[in-house]
Amino acid sequence: MNPDGSLRGATSINEYYKTVFALTCAGRRVAAERMLNHIVGRYLQKNGDLDGTGNPWWDQFRIYCHGWVAMAAIELARFDISERGFSRSQDRRLFRDRAGAGQPG
Repeated sequence: MNPDGSLRGATSINEYYKTVFALTCAGRRVAAERMLNHIVGRYLQKNGDLDGTGNPWWDQFRIYCHGWVAMAAIELARFDISERGFSRSQDRRLFRDRAGAGQPG
């Protein structure tokens, strides 16, 4: 990992969303905090969504990454970040398929 929390060769959120949680589980809190800060600075948008650019399955499974990042933020007591991630993950529009089906009510 680079000093700024980024990963050498990483091109999308795909390389980060589980890694940051794994670091917290392994007790590598300082490294996890650095990576979480990188994720926030590079991928977390103002509306709470993550930037999925470069991730080929993003349109279909975008909600999946939010939970991993939010869980890492909770483990690190970064509730300012976890709240943004979970709030966005509860946005019903994210559960719609491309045809608009799948949204309740």
